[in-house]
Parts: sequence; C-alpha cells; structure tokens
Amino acid sequence: MLHHHQASAAHSMQGQIEKVTAAEPDPRIIGNLALFLSVNIMESAYGRWHAHLQGAKALIDFWRHTDLDLPRSCGFGYFNLVMADIYSTTTSPSKHLSPSTVSYHSTYLDEIDRLQIFSFDSFTPVPKEMIITAISVNIHRARATNDTLEICEGIETSASGILEYARAFSPAIWAVEAMAALAETNPSPTPNPLRDVNNLDSWTALAQSFQSATVLYLIWSIPPDERVGGTEAGTWAAARSWAYATLTTAIHDLFERRQKKGSHYKFILWSMLMAGLEAIVLSDHAELGTHTG
Repeated sequence: MLHHHQASAAHSMQGQIEKVTAAEPDPRIIGNLALFLSVNIMESAYGRWHAHLQGAKALIDFWRHTDLDLPRSCGFGYFNLVMADIYSTTTSPSKHLSPSTVSYHSTYLDEIDRLQIFSFDSFTPVPKEMIITAISVNIHRARATNDTLEICEGIETSASGILEYARAFSPAIWAVEAMAALAETNPSPTPNPLRDVNNLDSWTALAQSFQSATVLYLIWSIPPDERVGGTEAGTWAAARSWAYATLTTAIHDLFERRQKKGSHYKFILWSMLMAGLEAIVLSDHAELGTHTG
C-alpha cells in the first residue's frame, strides 16, 4: 500500500515538474520533493533520496536566476533540502566533492539568515552556528580536494579560523534562547512533563553534541601530517581530546534522559556517527560497546 501511494505521488509530481517553466516557478514542488526525500531517508533508501536531492538541486538551479526568492517562497521544504545536502556532504568521500560543492555551499551560507526557520523547530534542531561551521568545513574540503584557490568572500575557510568560530559558540546561551523562543511560539499554561525532561540542561547537551561532533569533523578534514606536526599540533590535539570527551558526555546525558521520556536523543544520529568513528580510531572499546549495545 505504501509503495502504491508513493508511486502515485511520484507520478503526480512528475506531471507538475513537466509543466515547470522558468517564467512560472512553482514553490510547492520544492516542498513535495522535500517530503519524498524525508520518506526515503526514513526508509534508508540512499539511492532514491540521493536522486531526489539531485533532482531538487537541478530544479533550484533552474529557478535560481528568476525573481523567485527560494528561501522565503519555499520555506521549510527548501530548508530541509539544504540541510540534507550539507550533512550528506559531511559523509561523502573527498573525491566526490567538486567545485560545484563550493558553489552550492557558498549560496547556502548567503541564504541561511533568510530561511526564517528556527533551527530548534525543524526536524533536526541543529544550532545555526554549527550549520555554518559544517558548511565552512565542506567548502574547506572541496577546495583542498580540487586544488582551487577560489576566493570565497565573507567565508572563513582556514581550518584554524573555522575552529575558532566553532569553539566561540556557547551551547548554554543557545539553550536559553531555544527555550525562550519555544515558550513564546508554543506557550503551555499547564505543566508539561516533556518540557520538564527536555529542560535547559537537555537543550544544552543537545547543542554540545553538535558543537563537539562538528569540531571532530573539522579535525578529520585536515591532513594527518598537519595535525601532528608544526606549531599548531598541540592545539589540534587538545581540541580533538576536548571534542570527544564533551561529545560522549552529552550523548550519555541525552540517553539517560530517554529513560524519563526525554526526546532529544532522537536528533543526534549524526553526532553519534562522529563519536563512533572517533571511538574506532581511538580503539575505545568501552564507548563502542555503549553505542552498539
């Protein structure tokens, strides 16, 4: 039944796409593509969701030079497509990155403040600062892979600069702002057990997991010889140690809250992937047993 409905919806969407013109862009198609993408991700159907993502990017390119303001007109659907592209790039081999990676991610960085989507109100509440950091690392990797010296104005692409920006982020401050914004948009006059569990400390741990995981991702993007030699070797070693320690602590905290019906653990699959990869590198069998048990 599910596949029948998917096939029917795909046929309907194909009809919409065939009618698309540059003169009359239809923002609803972006939302439909984002919905297909979300379903495919939940099904772990990599081939299909990757195809839908590439199709959406082709459509976005088609409309990029029209009067359509994609971030505002396509809203949540466009935001989800952007997030899918950013975080799928973080797990892509460097050989798959190209100059177009730099182009797309530079555009995302230009648009991020106009998406008008509260990051903690999305499918995955990633702090905006960590989205910016992930974009910067993706650009850093793509430029290094393709030996391009293209100037990216307004974008920090040096590894040390990205690290400084990432470490300046405060999970505690973000957590306060997240709770205040949620209370304003969704006031609850009666006691809410879920909010009692997803409290300030939980929001802080969630933000910490993304900060620490993103720092690890940055460090892995640096050639090993640059991490172990030179004047900055101690800085990178200390940052790596800090990131792994704070990441595993945050993950354990969020899973302990799960026992009390906390829900933030649902959002940290990417952070857990980064923790697992680092645990393998460090041969941290105790931590690996925790994540796989």
